[in-house]
Amino acid sequence: MTTSGRPQLRPMTWQDRELVQRYASTMSASHSDVNFIGAWAYDLGGEIELGELHGNLALKLIDYVTHEPIYTFIGRGDANATAAALLEVAATVGAPRLGVVHQDCAALLDRSRFDVVEQRDHADYLCSIDRLAALEGGTYKRLREQIAGFRLKHPQLVSGPLDITARATQAAIIELVAECDREQLVQHAAPAEADEAIGRAHARAALAKLLGAGVRAADFPAIGVFDRDRLVACRVQEVLPGGQAMSHFQAGRHVYLGIHRYVVHEAACALRRCQVSIINEEQDLGIPGLRFFKQALRPIAMTHKFSVTWRES
Repeated sequence: MTTSGRPQLRPMTWQDRELVQRYASTMSASHSDVNFIGAWAYDLGGEIELGELHGNLALKLIDYVTHEPIYTFIGRGDANATAAALLEVAATVGAPRLGVVHQDCAALLDRSRFDVVEQRDHADYLCSIDRLAALEGGTYKRLREQIAGFRLKHPQLVSGPLDITARATQAAIIELVAECDREQLVQHAAPAEADEAIGRAHARAALAKLLGAGVRAADFPAIGVFDRDRLVACRVQEVLPGGQAMSHFQAGRHVYLGIHRYVVHEAACALRRCQVSIINEEQDLGIPGLRFFKQALRPIAMTHKFSVTWRES
């Protein structure tokens, strides 16, 4: 591993968790693509690579649908030298661009050398835990009414904490996700698109990997919703340094219309007790329904990300 010159990237392992978190903590806002837990869980083939470079952390991520590499970096080091070195590497594999570059890093780039273009579909939604828990004021009127209506319709539902380190809980979560996927297939008359099917299968495998990682339950204050004794919705989130959190996985039975809004609210109440102030709800990937849902949470800020290419002379 080198800190200057051509990047020497190596496969990311569980032992890199502290390294990634150290660089991520220097950013003004959390970044879902370089969150260690999220990246590690989804890296089923051991394809993600990283290395320190010019005072930054350089990474080769993978688009798990197209299987194309995505080169990026985080940190407060020499952004121009890091971007130039990574662009040279990207060009050798047919991808002469960087992607999902954090707004803090993009702001340091020399625009006379690089074209820096925002990737709106990859922007992260940053939401206030206090506001999602309280649901006060006109801004949250519609969401407040929707959740109140959901409670009236389903008075038997009870929410509570989940210990994701317990074997029985892990089995219940995996079964819930599989059941939700089956409902989704029945709900759509046409067969699922290939990309959608790949995404679901990858998400299930990533969730199973995370649940089996031996993490501390206190770092992942998961929430579950039960219909009597049966788990019908859950949310797994991670507490980060600095009063922040990251949303990782959420599932809910489709027969309970509106349950996802309810789970987000209940999870916010739980995180407030953990002294968390902001949660990263990740990106919407340009999916209209997902964008509508996340905008309805009334984010207080966004983590903007950018693609970077050489500027044509």
